[in-house]
Amino acid sequence: MREKIIAICFLIIIFVIPLSTIGKKLISTSDHTFSDSTSVSESVFHDEQEVNTTDASTFTDYVERFTDDLILIEDAAKVTHTLAAALSDDAYIDSDQVLAGKGGWLFYKRADDGTSLQDYQGISIFSEDTLEKISKSLIQQRDAFQDRGIRFAVMIIPNKEIVYEDYMPSTITRISEETRCDILVKYLTDNTDLEIIYPKEDLINAKYHNQIYYKYDTHWNRIGAHIGVQSILKKLYGTYQDISDTKIIIENQNKSGDLASLINMQEKYCDDTEYSLDISSYDPKQIVNDKLLIIGDSFCDMMLDDLDYYFEEVYPVGVWSFKMSMLDTYQPDIVIWECVERYADRLNWINLVK
Repeated sequence: MREKIIAICFLIIIFVIPLSTIGKKLISTSDHTFSDSTSVSESVFHDEQEVNTTDASTFTDYVERFTDDLILIEDAAKVTHTLAAALSDDAYIDSDQVLAGKGGWLFYKRADDGTSLQDYQGISIFSEDTLEKISKSLIQQRDAFQDRGIRFAVMIIPNKEIVYEDYMPSTITRISEETRCDILVKYLTDNTDLEIIYPKEDLINAKYHNQIYYKYDTHWNRIGAHIGVQSILKKLYGTYQDISDTKIIIENQNKSGDLASLINMQEKYCDDTEYSLDISSYDPKQIVNDKLLIIGDSFCDMMLDDLDYYFEEVYPVGVWSFKMSMLDTYQPDIVIWECVERYADRLNWINLVK
């Protein structure tokens, strides 16, 4: 129904703009011809006759002049954008990178940078052959680290679109709610002894009590990152502190984000909340004496403060920068390969130990 209303409004605007322009020209012509004691009909039909008797280039010039003179075009564009947004739960932004969701939330949809939207829709699935290939590759990498006395784990962070699916626009349909990473994690859990950290359930449980991803950014916020670190400690050491036992501090309420920047609308989307955590409320019993080397993407950044608290030493390295020689330099006890869901295909073609 909403789509029909929007379509009707578009049609009305399409007809109103040229008709308004013609009306303006008639009035302008009328004022001019009356002052020259010339009839409106003579003036109008004279212009029409000139168009009919001139060559194609003159006709093209006439059309271009008419197009340039279209009135209300900018106002109509603004009205159309506002109307479309209002009738679709704010789910309309003219961008090939950013998707506007319900409640003003923004999501990432760029097709050539990961698979955020495809993951949400359930149309990006690993084949059986790919699952087996990833499994064998990760086992081979795990064994290579173990040969050096280093523990190896893989951490997959769910996309914002998956955790906050309730804010995704209703115009985006889902074939399946089971994502390719759900399938991958189940496959690796059932068929290998790899240590897989997948904080999806912990994050979804927490979102009903706290905001854990930014509204206008692709990343998780300080609270979400803390829950991610707790998932690491739970998997590797068997300890977990619920976020309800941690003191949360509001730093400011004018946060924008990378998604707002992509559409150059930081001034509109700038009312998100920035949180911090009171480190004195952390459980010191969770502190471990291991050195951690974490290899990953930008989702690592928000975890570093917590990781620094719990681990003896922490060495963050970008996935494109890691070299095996770093093992000799840092001498870590544990290596974690962190990967956000939309880049999970990297597990298929990147091999850290080669």
